Amino acid sequence: MMVSGLALPLLLGGRNIPTAVVLDSYNSPLVREMSSRNDFSLRLVSSQAELEAVVTSSLRPVLGIVIPPDFHQVDAAGREIEMAGYYAYWVNSRRISGLVAFFEAQLREASGQEVRIAVKGHTIYPQAKSGLLPSLLATNQTILLLLIGLSVVPHLMLEEKETHTLELLLISPARLGEVVVGKAIAGVFYCLCGALVIFLLNQRWIVHWELAVAALLLGAVWAVGAGLLSGMVWENPSLLNLWTGLLLMVLVVPLLVSELASARLPAAVQAVLPWIPSVAMMELIGFSLVEAVPAVLWSNVGILLAESLCLYTLVLWRVRRSDI
Repeated sequence: MMVSGLALPLLLGGRNIPTAVVLDSYNSPLVREMSSRNDFSLRLVSSQAELEAVVTSSLRPVLGIVIPPDFHQVDAAGREIEMAGYYAYWVNSRRISGLVAFFEAQLREASGQEVRIAVKGHTIYPQAKSGLLPSLLATNQTILLLLIGLSVVPHLMLEEKETHTLELLLISPARLGEVVVGKAIAGVFYCLCGALVIFLLNQRWIVHWELAVAALLLGAVWAVGAGLLSGMVWENPSLLNLWTGLLLMVLVVPLLVSELASARLPAAVQAVLPWIPSVAMMELIGFSLVEAVPAVLWSNVGILLAESLCLYTLVLWRVRRSDI
């Protein structure tokens, strides 16, 4: 999971050849001829919106090009033709400069005219709930937080009950709330260690770092709260593993359904999905990977905070009533 962001371009990126996404509204015969070449790839699109969507969702650097109306007309005066070029926000300037130089040369050769691709100010960012990369990374991060919070934290709690460490803490001068907060901090630390490694490996795709960190904290707090409650409820490791697996399934399935088939679900199901903590967590993390953050961000924050408060209230109640 930690290297998925680095491996996905190799697994899904296709042939490692220069690639451009071309909007040719004027059906230039030169562009059609170039699209059949094998030494580079030209993908033709029908609109500016489609061009931007393809460029931002690509798992490897691609160049978006808008063909002007006069490209296929031979100009005896040798006038330079300027084309608008677009690139994804995470691609470094060296890679883009290389793609621009390559396709300028190919277009110059095809048309017999000087061609300049202008990319300044044409950086493209993905939109909310669009693009493959934000979806994959947000889903990856959410599942990791759930795995650590619901698998590691309960066993730590169970181990402390078996070794009577928790009993010693409860009879110490520390207050009950302080004991729970201490356990929560330890669990959140474990979650953040794994999650931050993934974010650092995929840092080029993150647009809003402050939102990314806040989303990780909120997600980790919820996952750890659920893990602490599981660790307090179940005494048997086998039963704990069984119910943890079922809970993970209940949380992950809506996550995948929301990402892959939400548009085809009944309206009632679509209304319920945002209230599921894993879905709220994934959306919140995904918003850190897009340019314009929608107002629904605050709904997700409120859902995670409210449900986390309920979880920790139950943990306090269970610890108070436990016979350790």
